[in-house]
Amino acid sequence: MIDLNGPEGNAFYLLGLVSANAKDLGLHKSVIQQRMMAGDYFDLVAHFEAAFGNIYYLVLPESMDALALEQRVDTLRKEYKYV
Repeated sequence: MIDLNGPEGNAFYLLGLVSANAKDLGLHKSVIQQRMMAGDYFDLVAHFEAAFGNIYYLVLPESMDALALEQRVDTLRKEYKYV
């Protein structure tokens, strides 16, 4: 579980988890990290969830629209099948 309301919600923490886990899952960390850093915090979280949502459970801040995130993640998961 990663509580995005605390220190684990820091963008650098999430990017570090990509570095630590991508290779073990057969994913290309540089591609994921580039995508995560290309947008705002919402996009960063969406890309992380799309790539690692089957491993980590995210506790979202109240200010983040969970439904919008879920819709964005559903779109991104299709892309991550090929990363």
